[in-house]
Amino acid sequence: RLGGVQEPASVLASLVCLVCHIWGVCRFWKISEAASRLDGASCLGSSASVRHAMFLWIGFGLVSINTWIASAVFHARDTTGTERYDYFSANALIVFMIYAFFARALVVPMARISTSSLHTIWPIVVHAFLFVSALSLYAWHVSNMLTEFDYGYNLKVMITASVAYSLGWLLWAYAARHPQAHVLFISTFFTWALTISLEVQDFPPWMGIVDAHALWHLTTPPLIVAWWQFVYEDFRWLLSLSERTDESVKKDA
Repeated sequence: RLGGVQEPASVLASLVCLVCHIWGVCRFWKISEAASRLDGASCLGSSASVRHAMFLWIGFGLVSINTWIASAVFHARDTTGTERYDYFSANALIVFMIYAFFARALVVPMARISTSSLHTIWPIVVHAFLFVSALSLYAWHVSNMLTEFDYGYNLKVMITASVAYSLGWLLWAYAARHPQAHVLFISTFFTWALTISLEVQDFPPWMGIVDAHALWHLTTPPLIVAWWQFVYEDFRWLLSLSERTDESVKKDA
């Protein structure tokens, strides 16, 4: 405890992670705005695939920001309310990552190749279905946790979900021959290596302040920066693919 803060190291690490995500969202918005201006349109006037990607990653940023605010609040003062806020916010981020994988792997490519008005509707329908499904999954899990706050059950579900979406992202990046696939492989490897070594296997607090959980949070910022770098490059790659599609459509016309 330091100045009334119960876990100062974890609070500090959570705030650093929060800043990384705020920086990530702001930079992504600037990149998307700059790309739209070069294309002679506003963000809302960009191609369908770009709009879906923008919605996806801005949403990811906002959910992540909320998650790290919740983490900082909980580690500053551990109460029943702050604990629920922290756990359910972390749950929301993991569920969002599952939704983000399917949206990026399925909806964005569908929107990119859609040329007729009928085909344009399908990506919206699928995106809406995925979003509602993710909300339903989240509501179901939170409902179970509110019925009985089972830490073991929550850990098993979240680890299973995290492994599933991690494998999904890696397989998709490899199959799509994504130019930033190596970033995903490296960041995923370090994420799970640190999670297993620091989060699953605990140790007594060093100097009564830094424990395994705090150290895990302290090693997270570089991984957040790496993930946002993947997002930026993925968005640029998507823009280049959209430009090629537009040029081919114009030639066919």
